[in-house]
Amino acid sequence: AAPVEAAEQVTEETAAEAKQALTFDEVNRIEINGVEVSLPFKIEDLGEGYSIGKEYGLGKEYTVLYYNSQYTATVNIDNNGDVVSIAFAEESLNNNLIKISELNSSNNFDEIIKTIGNPSHQSEVMLIYEYDNGEVYWGSEDGSNGFNFVEILIYGETENKQ
Repeated sequence: AAPVEAAEQVTEETAAEAKQALTFDEVNRIEINGVEVSLPFKIEDLGEGYSIGKEYGLGKEYTVLYYNSQYTATVNIDNNGDVVSIAFAEESLNNNLIKISELNSSNNFDEIIKTIGNPSHQSEVMLIYEYDNGEVYWGSEDGSNGFNFVEILIYGETENKQ
């Protein structure tokens, strides 16, 4: 019976290691108000009540996603009309209607690392995951180790040239 137990142990350890290395496609599961999308996606994929607008801050113009006229996220839209990056700030994360790969703002950095794996780069206020086809930034503006900012983007055409 001993060899069978040893084999089972190895399988469990391998499964745990595999869990720590999610691919970008596995992390690229964005849930907004119960609707799951993956980059790139069209605003229409989210359903009714969503619109795109402009906001201004720090001398820049930002393309933003609204839900029923409420700020939800900052987005980049490519020339095909696809959302190719999306960033959620504290105000849209606090209501826990936003999840990235099943994680929401109640999760801290340790839980993010446990779910997604070790980041490519880490500081007191940021976890950065780099993949072949995209990046994910988890930020904590106050260094509290709980995230209050997250951005997910795919590589390619990210600026809307209109």
